[in-house]
Amino acid sequence: IFPCMNFLLDGLVERNFKNRKVGFIENGSWAPMAAKVMKEKLANQKGIEFIEKQVKIVSSISKENLIEIDELADELLK
Repeated sequence: IFPCMNFLLDGLVERNFKNRKVGFIENGSWAPMAAKVMKEKLANQKGIEFIEKQVKIVSSISKENLIEIDELADELLK
């Protein structure tokens, strides 16, 4: 995970981030394990619901990715 993402996640944990739905979009080219690491960092927070479907973008956003992102947004809004 990039240092700035680490900083963000550590800040959320420090401030007791809780009771939220969380979805992940990861770059499959250079950070294929990012979603797993981010989930681990947030796993012990109270009331965190992870959206099952993750979006993995490889190289550039495809038409399929755009559909997946819309589906992820719909899940987050439920």
